[in-house]
Amino acid sequence: MSMLWLDGLASVVLTKEFALVAAVAWVLGKLVRQEYLSPLAKIPGIRPAVLSEALFVRALLKQDFNEYQRQLHDKYGPVVRIGRNSVSIADPSALRVLYATPRFQKSAQFAVFQVPVDNSFSTRDNELHKKLRRLVAPTFSLSAVLDIEPRIAGAGVDKLLERVAKCADAGDTFDLMAFFYHMTLDVIGAISFGRSFGLQEGSGSDIPQWIEHVMSICMLFTRDVINTRRADSGQYNDVLQRLIDAVDEETGDRLSDEQLISESILQLTTHLLLVNPDCMQRLYEELKSAIPDPSTNICHADVKDLPYLNGVIHESLRMRPVPATGSERTISKGGAHIAGYYLPEGCNVNASMGSIHSLESIFPNAASFKPERWIGNNEQVAEMKHALLTFSMGHRACIGRK
Repeated sequence: MSMLWLDGLASVVLTKEFALVAAVAWVLGKLVRQEYLSPLAKIPGIRPAVLSEALFVRALLKQDFNEYQRQLHDKYGPVVRIGRNSVSIADPSALRVLYATPRFQKSAQFAVFQVPVDNSFSTRDNELHKKLRRLVAPTFSLSAVLDIEPRIAGAGVDKLLERVAKCADAGDTFDLMAFFYHMTLDVIGAISFGRSFGLQEGSGSDIPQWIEHVMSICMLFTRDVINTRRADSGQYNDVLQRLIDAVDEETGDRLSDEQLISESILQLTTHLLLVNPDCMQRLYEELKSAIPDPSTNICHADVKDLPYLNGVIHESLRMRPVPATGSERTISKGGAHIAGYYLPEGCNVNASMGSIHSLESIFPNAASFKPERWIGNNEQVAEMKHALLTFSMGHRACIGRK
């Protein structure tokens, strides 16, 4: 009996040992395939690829993505493997290949923005994107924006100036970031739903208490406004009404309620101007010359052609791009040759915004805030604008970029 028990125990031990060996062999085999047999094996980067992937995720969580990506490209070159199936590119010549045509879909990472259904930003279906873009494009035309310009001033800028003046008169300090945040949300409410959120009229101190429920609150608020509009024959001149009224000329379709529901640059630009007082003074002189009466209600027509102001905006977008991760694409069937490397079908490719915006060959003295670099209409300025990725580029570029 004892011998049978020992034999059984030995079998169990051997079985467990075999399973352990098999598991280790499987892991090692997978690592070998990833590191030496994958079409991406020739691309430089941190090894093993799984470690590179983990470090990349850590940079995302630390909100240090752009800087980490830039450091990788400084060390390894214009094409870097950043994961088992992911590549980062900092080669401007690859941008048109990657973004200018519908050849490559957005990657699966955009699925998290499908709340509750596909929208023009999140959808990976290029045909659906084309249809949705046709529907919403008139809402973001220059004429449509000019129609709501007075509302932007009334709900946002005027109240912001009143708050700043009140603090200045009292000699109080204030959080400019919070002021910009409140103004931006009030403007969004006014031009999107015809209702300001009223944050500039209060302290806004209750925001952190409900921020974790922000999506459900926004959904309830938006659905209530949409239902009211659909039942009301009144005239409204805002973004929401334009979206409700939008009809696809080719199909006759309208946007569903779910599709209808779907500040940082201000503070970043202000910071760049404050730490570069010469630039701030030059901007002030240009604005003072163009608008000598400070009580004037400034509109788009007054400032749209001011060269230094436009330079400040472009330079801020270059140095402090708000998007965290760029716009990742998935290589389509058959693979593709990009920036000197073959990338297989299913590979995820991301243009490194921070790295491209820091290229000395395109932006000399790239670490310095130089709005004047954007002034003029020459080949250098055209090349810089082509390399500016803050709003992406091509057929999936941000529809509201202008």
